[in-house]
Amino acid sequence: MRSYENQKYEYNIKVNSDVETLKKVLLKCHYQNVACYYQLIIYMIPDSIDILSIENLLTLDSYVMIQDLNGDNKHMIYKEKGSTSYASIDNISATKDLLNKLNYNELMYLNFDVYCFEQEEKKIVIKNIKEQGIYMSFDNKEAIEILEQNHISYDHTNMHIDNEKIALENMKKELKNKANR
Repeated sequence: MRSYENQKYEYNIKVNSDVETLKKVLLKCHYQNVACYYQLIIYMIPDSIDILSIENLLTLDSYVMIQDLNGDNKHMIYKEKGSTSYASIDNISATKDLLNKLNYNELMYLNFDVYCFEQEEKKIVIKNIKEQGIYMSFDNKEAIEILEQNHISYDHTNMHIDNEKIALENMKKELKNKANR
């Protein structure tokens, strides 16, 4: 399977449609469905970091990212003050429990299905992020034309943002709401 999870796309938009409709539209437009998989990403940070002060995941000095790609590629990435380590893991729950015992707190839990489409050199990726919505990532504006021609609405106000930043902002709003109760 070709790797799509680390590829950066120029555009990331939230789409107001369901996955099946988007897949049918892309197939009708001669795109081929070249990959489907699920991915789980859990970000954990030391309890010494104030979650509400985090502006961007890239600026964190210390975190652990636990990933599961389709159930057969489980690993964790540990970052501490500029140094990054990678390790394969067998059990997501056991790893998360161990990190909790080491005073790490869950910052973000992303669970999503990914559908990758290609037409010649053009790529479109649909991400169904559980409890966040459906997003499309792509490199060229032809995808926008496809959506508009098929009367599929989308959030065009945030075309150049990262899906993980959206999830981070939603998590921070949720924490603030809990604190205000």
